[in-house]
Amino acid sequence: MDDLVQSGYIVVPTPLTNNERRAIAQQQFLSHFLESPEFLNPNPLDPTWKPVLGGFAACGNPSSFHHPILRKFRQQVLAHVLEIDLLPLNGRRLEKPYDRVTFRRVGQSPTAENAHRDEAPTAIDGDDVFGGWLNLDDHDQHFTCAPGSHTDVGNQNKGFAKITDPEELDNYYSRRITVSIPPGCMLVFYERIVHEVTRSVAERDLMRIHIGFRITDSTTPLFPNMATVIAEQGVPFIKSGQYPPVYPSAYTNFPRNFTTLTDWSIRTYQSSILYRHTVKSGLSKGDVYYRVPAKMQSLQSLGLPLHAPYDANEIALLSPQREWTLHTFESEEQMEHQSEHPSEHQVRIVAPSEDDWRSYMAAVEQVGSENARRPRPEFV
Repeated sequence: MDDLVQSGYIVVPTPLTNNERRAIAQQQFLSHFLESPEFLNPNPLDPTWKPVLGGFAACGNPSSFHHPILRKFRQQVLAHVLEIDLLPLNGRRLEKPYDRVTFRRVGQSPTAENAHRDEAPTAIDGDDVFGGWLNLDDHDQHFTCAPGSHTDVGNQNKGFAKITDPEELDNYYSRRITVSIPPGCMLVFYERIVHEVTRSVAERDLMRIHIGFRITDSTTPLFPNMATVIAEQGVPFIKSGQYPPVYPSAYTNFPRNFTTLTDWSIRTYQSSILYRHTVKSGLSKGDVYYRVPAKMQSLQSLGLPLHAPYDANEIALLSPQREWTLHTFESEEQMEHQSEHPSEHQVRIVAPSEDDWRSYMAAVEQVGSENARRPRPEFV
């Protein structure tokens, strides 16, 4: 926690550093595509099959948020950061908002994004919002940032905040480093840290579970439509306030991409999801293309089968809480060897209350931080 607060980022190991455990997680990650009703004949083992267009390759289809496997990962990540007492809760509540998964195929390359901050525009003053990801690959992944830059702007929240001031840019480049995230490890960083996305061609398939945390005094989630998103299994807003698409706007803005978009849409998604687009002007006027919507509707609105309903524990972690019942990486390992109901392998975790934190701060004033016991999340 001290390193995270000081540097603005931290890389921590998880049980998935174990090669066998990570191989199981990889198979689970890939299998969720096979069980996503939006797709037509999904085949993640075929290197030409892509669930999303664009080099960043973060998914935006409903199942990429609601498939039970990904909901399990969400619980495990939260349980892990609570177990190692990573986040500066300081008596506040913790929300685990939705975030995306990335499946970047060999040869894909993200569009470079210059120095920026990923801030949450709906967060309130005093909130701390974190991003990051869990590396499911067998090779290092990388993150480029300026350590300590999360403290330069106080508590501002503006969504995607590009750095344009020349002096601030020079300051960033003088402090910039590249952080390695080894296989099975997790990166956590303050959303206010200045970082960039570098353009590099994937030499192998990349698998990543994006993660996010919001620490707040509020009892209200970042976005007010959570109940509908959960019930209808729709595409949620992510922390930046963006509605994640399944392809970038370049595919509809430039006629040279129209055929690629149509061919990919027809191959990848169920025909019932596609819409007919007739070009209204230009050299291609009158030409007809079929496309999947860039911003997809909910599984319910699309008339597709929903995944298993959320239980109360899954719903709770999507809004600010101090208590959770979660699957852990360890509980899944137990399930592999036993036939009991999955709920019997969940654990209850309780975070310190506001009163606990006040008592601790009072003790710090009396005896100093070295002699006062800082409250931490407890497994009960």
